[in-house]
Order: sequence, then C-alpha cells, then structure tokens
Amino acid sequence: MNIRALLMAGSLLSCAGCVSVFEGTSQDIHVATSPASATCIFERQGQNIGTIISTPGVLTVRKNKYDITIKCDKPGFEQAAYNNHSGVSAAIAANIAVDILLTAGIASIIDSANGADNKYDGVVNLTLIPLAPQAAGTAPPTAPPIDTSSANSTPPVLLASTASAAREAEFRCPRSGTVVQYDNGTTLKFGRENGFRCGYVDQNLKQAEKVAVFAGDANFLQAGLGLLWPLRGGKQQTVSVSLSGAYLTHTFTVLRIERVDTPAGPFNAFVVEEEETGSGVQWAKRLYWYAPDPGLIVKSTFTLLKIADMATRGGTATAALVPGDYVATRIEQVGAKAAP
Repeated sequence: MNIRALLMAGSLLSCAGCVSVFEGTSQDIHVATSPASATCIFERQGQNIGTIISTPGVLTVRKNKYDITIKCDKPGFEQAAYNNHSGVSAAIAANIAVDILLTAGIASIIDSANGADNKYDGVVNLTLIPLAPQAAGTAPPTAPPIDTSSANSTPPVLLASTASAAREAEFRCPRSGTVVQYDNGTTLKFGRENGFRCGYVDQNLKQAEKVAVFAGDANFLQAGLGLLWPLRGGKQQTVSVSLSGAYLTHTFTVLRIERVDTPAGPFNAFVVEEEETGSGVQWAKRLYWYAPDPGLIVKSTFTLLKIADMATRGGTATAALVPGDYVATRIEQVGAKAAP
C-alpha cells in the first residue's frame, strides 16, 4: 500500500468545502444611486429578501444559484431595476477544476449545496430618471371634502395646506418631547429618531421604538415596511418576518382618509389595515387611524380572524398582533401652537 498516496488523498478530502471557508456562504452587496437617498428592495424567486432603506447602502445576502432583482425607488423618479446574476468567480471555477481531478468533485458538491460556489456583483450603481413633468394646462385633481357633519364643533387638524399633500403623507417621527396617552393605560414620550425608527420611553420608563409607525420590531423594517411610505389611498405593502420560529406575513393597506373624533381631539387620519397570516399562526386584522400631525396613531381596533393552530405550532401560539382596542386620550406636543 502506498502510504504517501493515502496521506495525500486524506489531506485533499479534509479540504472538502474549502470554498465555503475562504469564500463564505454569504456576501455583501453595495448599492449606490444617482441621486442618492433611494429605497432598494432585493427579491429572489419572487420573495423579498431584504431592503436598503436609503442609498448608498449595503445588504448581506446568502448566496445561492438564483439571481437577485434589485428595485430602487425615490419620489419624483422612475423605478430603476438591476438583475444581479448568480455566477461563479474565476477562483471558484479553478477550485472546481482541481477538485474534479483530485477529490472526484466531493468538495464542489459540498460548496454547491451551501451556496459557497456562487457569487453576485458586489457593487451596483444605478441612475434614476426623473419623472416627466405634468403636462401644461392639466389641472391637478381636487382633494376630497372634509367631513364636518360631526356634532363636535372643534375644527379638525388639517392634514396639509395643499390639495396634493392632503392625499399623501410623508413619514415623520413625532416631535421630540411629544407625549401621547391612550385609554389602555399606555403612555409614550418620544425622543430620539433615526430614519424610520422613532424612540420613546413608556409609562414604565422602558425604552423602545416605533418602526415606520406601525411596528415595534426592526425586522419589519428590514423586510420592507418602509416602502409603505409615503401613505396614499390604495397603497399596499406585504412583509414577511420570523417570530418564535414561525414566518408571519403582514399585509399593510392604506384604505382611506377620514375624520376621527378622539378624547384627544378630532383628526383627519389615514386609515391603515394590517392583516397578519401564516401557517399555524394567528390570523388577525388591526386598523390604525394615523394622524400626520402629530405623526401618531390616534386610534386602533383589533379583529381576530382565526386562532393559532396549537397542534401545528407544538403547543405554542405565535402572533405579532396583540388583541385589544385603544384610542388617544391626551396628546402634548412641544412647540405646538395652541388652538385659537
């Protein structure tokens, strides 16, 4: 028996999956747009795998054999898209050639199974094209009339001063120092802000965040909830998040704009529906009445559509939406003008 040959073969087999070690099974993809500050979503096989909220930015993705479509949006510009092809780098190709000769392809099989032998373009640059200006002489549609039929004579808080803005709401965090109290005993005082993340301290002095207004978990932002903004009637965004080992699908839909009367005052609000579904998990809906000024949810209601399948989930119930209705009873804004 040739001991030397056996030792060589053993050393080669011990390196099965070497590309996994040196190349890795994940990769950073940097995206830049001109102009900057665009939001880019990454899709693979029709599924959202991540989002860059504002360009330039970077997203870490797991490598596999399927292409990634990158779609970038910015208000006032056409959508730009890029197909990031899943290919094989020169180094990996050389490794495969040697592997076939020396290990009968064992290492390459391992690398192919875990995605290490695939590679995407690491840097993507996109140019955004401005939308064509509105044709001269074309009058913009008028805003819907404000419902003043309520017995409450207090004038409503206007969404905006122009007709176009009244149909759309840009994202904003509540002013630093704003306090909102709800009838369920919750009190929030807002402070720091970071993009779509609005920090607050609750009645128990616990620090937390509101994420893109409608969530309390940063995973929603990573899944693309920021694309729901700016709010306008009919707009919809679906995100999938992992919670306690289960994947939940949340569909957010902007239903309408309406006046809502609360103990904290009357508001013209965007009504947003969140529907939660998933395999074996709770199915439920929550309605939010979001007032752009002061940038808060002023009312919310919950509807249970289907209880969680405890057998499917191994005796545990998984849900992000928590039962219960609430309405704002007091809102204090630092620097807000007093009503005349």
